[in-house]
Amino acid sequence: MAAELTNIVDYGWAIGLTAIGAGLSMALGAIATGNAQSAIGSSAVGAIAERPELAGNMLIYVALPETTAILALAISAMLIVMVGGPLAGAVSGAAH
Repeated sequence: MAAELTNIVDYGWAIGLTAIGAGLSMALGAIATGNAQSAIGSSAVGAIAERPELAGNMLIYVALPETTAILALAISAMLIVMVGGPLAGAVSGAAH
């Protein structure tokens, strides 16, 4: 019984760090995306005001930084599934 409780305590901090890492990944990716889109968006509006035929190109330029947020989401999901899942399984397996 004592060894099982020790296993739960040993894996508990790792699950917490996995969750923190996934959260940081998503937060920093979203901040970077917002920062890039704000700069590109304001420039795009100015360019479209002067030359309306650039609207299609500017729409693509505004959407490009969104890939950073999508990549951050993928990294967060991989952290949770590939690291957090097996650790959670180890904790629940140790509890039985």
